[in-house]
Amino acid sequence: LDEDERFLTFTDTVKILGTGTGNRVRNFVRDGRVRAYRLPNVSGLRVRKSEILSLFEIKEPKND
Repeated sequence: LDEDERFLTFTDTVKILGTGTGNRVRNFVRDGRVRAYRLPNVSGLRVRKSEILSLFEIKEPKND
């Protein structure tokens, strides 16, 4: 698997986001912004790292 295709806990996801709580991640899932996965032999839901990173919009600086 590609490094960005890792499955993250909600706690690890919050660390990547830099702010918020597990509730913020749950809201992303509820709102359909990312998909939650239930993995075999793993407790709790997971999200794909690549889907979390895709939430970030890269903006180019304006040349004024």
